[in-house]
Amino acid sequence: MVFSFHVFTAILAGWTGPGRAVETGASVEEARPPVAWDDRRFLAVEDIRPGMTGYGLTVISGTRIDTFHVEVIAVRRNFFPQSDVILARGSGAGMELSGIVAGMSGSPVYIDGRLAGALAYGWPFMREPIMGLTPIGEMLGLSAVEARPAEPASSPATARPERRAIWRELLRTTALTSRELVSGLLMGEAAPRSADGARVVATPLWTSGLDPRASAELGEWLAPHGVVPMAAGGTSQAEGAAPGAESLVPGGSIGLQFARGDISLAAIGTVTMREGDRVLAFGHPMFQRGRSRYPMASATIELVMPRLDDSFKLGSAQRAVGTVDLDLKNGIGGSVGTPPPMIPFRLTLKDNLPGAERIFNIELMDDEPLLPVLAAISTLNCAMAAGADADVATLELESTIRLANGRAINQRYVSSGVSPSLSAALSLLRSLALLTTNPLERVGVAGLDLRMTIRHEIEQANLTEIVRADGAVYPGGQLAITARLDNWRGELNRADLALDLPDDLEPGEYRLRVSAATDDRQWDQARAPGRWDPADLDNLIRLLESEAADDVLVLTLVKREPGVTAAGRDLGRLPPSVLSALAADGVSGPFALTDSRVVARVEVPMNRVISGSQEMAVTVTANPRAASGGNRSGGN
Repeated sequence: MVFSFHVFTAILAGWTGPGRAVETGASVEEARPPVAWDDRRFLAVEDIRPGMTGYGLTVISGTRIDTFHVEVIAVRRNFFPQSDVILARGSGAGMELSGIVAGMSGSPVYIDGRLAGALAYGWPFMREPIMGLTPIGEMLGLSAVEARPAEPASSPATARPERRAIWRELLRTTALTSRELVSGLLMGEAAPRSADGARVVATPLWTSGLDPRASAELGEWLAPHGVVPMAAGGTSQAEGAAPGAESLVPGGSIGLQFARGDISLAAIGTVTMREGDRVLAFGHPMFQRGRSRYPMASATIELVMPRLDDSFKLGSAQRAVGTVDLDLKNGIGGSVGTPPPMIPFRLTLKDNLPGAERIFNIELMDDEPLLPVLAAISTLNCAMAAGADADVATLELESTIRLANGRAINQRYVSSGVSPSLSAALSLLRSLALLTTNPLERVGVAGLDLRMTIRHEIEQANLTEIVRADGAVYPGGQLAITARLDNWRGELNRADLALDLPDDLEPGEYRLRVSAATDDRQWDQARAPGRWDPADLDNLIRLLESEAADDVLVLTLVKREPGVTAAGRDLGRLPPSVLSALAADGVSGPFALTDSRVVARVEVPMNRVISGSQEMAVTVTANPRAASGGNRSGGN
């Protein structure tokens, strides 16, 4: 291979480097000013005094708006940074029994006939319904919406350097160990909570078609934000009879659709104010995302569930009628109109027990940080629908992630043992998180197509020994070995394996590695870390697609000699002059020197999940038949 230092520097010159994001498109929507303050409509927090009385609006049943009574206790200045809270005592509408109810967030409170604020905060284990109100003056800014770009405006989670470091660490880890990293990367800061226990009123996430175990898993992801999944079931109400945008009035119920189809997920709160087609709600953040594209829906309430800890409203989300485009500290704001598109998720499930093939169709909210979590929970839920976690099983997942730019990423994952569905779901979670939060180039996900196969038996083996076949090893020949594999019952199995050697392989000393796919990836990351630091989206996609499933053995022949990786690629063998120049003091750049290079590699399917790794020394000798044009040598 002829390689000059000038070629190497040319490669580096074209490397953009992590952290360079694509600029978003131009404005497509006019900006609108916030609603002007009007003393006849709004009551300023400076004018509120203890003992003042008023009323609040919320839905207790159906879409009918009910009234509850409010008495001001105090105004707490700077309760949160530069934010005041109005403390008040509620009564009526069953609050003496239920207390502050999850789903009442945003309920407007009127004093002296003017809108004073929105119910937003409560305290755990209260013995009477004491509430914290967000002053309306702090919410009116939500009525404005700046010009929207053609693409989602929220920047990737990796825009901050510390998050970028988490992203790189996530790329180097496995699905099973990625959970904490993904959580820190995707979910961001938790909902505000003061030292004395004040917290946002819980937001119920009504679920339909969700297995209790999948619901519990989703609850762990969302709990820091005060979102609590609650089994609600679906509704038999016809679409034409379902309430529409006309129900989004002060005190009316509002839903944010996270998913719909074979799984339905909707976060529920209350409308605080409506001005034309502009709606304000919640009085606290959903996720405090800033720019957002949550589908906004109407909702009906069946009943209030009174409980000793947190009572909640139970009901169903109905029609999507608009978009929540602002998610800020003091509430959410959205507009009635065409709802944003959702991401199609389709999973085909095959089970080796008797039963027909099943197909699940779901639409997921197109939210950059939340999409990976929703896709993983949907995958987990589909597996549980087949009873994959009811006993030991082997689960094979093939996924196609279709991107908005027309590209597609194909991956395959296999897990075997007790509860394999969670590890399969985490594998999809990791891949999507790496794509949607990557610091290289903004990507949009156009759809997810998954194929899942479940076999209700354990298919595992541990690599415990490798033995090389007798005979010399030549360039252009084969390196033949026998691998010993012990299954989980302790039964011994042997497998004959072979690695084709390059014709131009130089005679000398090498190391043969035979390992499970996960072990091979971890070894390669330690050997050539620069190869796992992608320079562009294409490089990232190649890395993701190159990750072998755990039911293969990887045979790798390694030469101990210096090499270099740059721009996410292994450049292989370089002239000594180039290596010396790169190793010189003071030379820096997006490259890394390595102490070895891979000269041959093959992945061998084993039809079972493999663990373990073995190595041996191998001597390659000159092929005496090469000069006479002999046939390819078997090498044993």
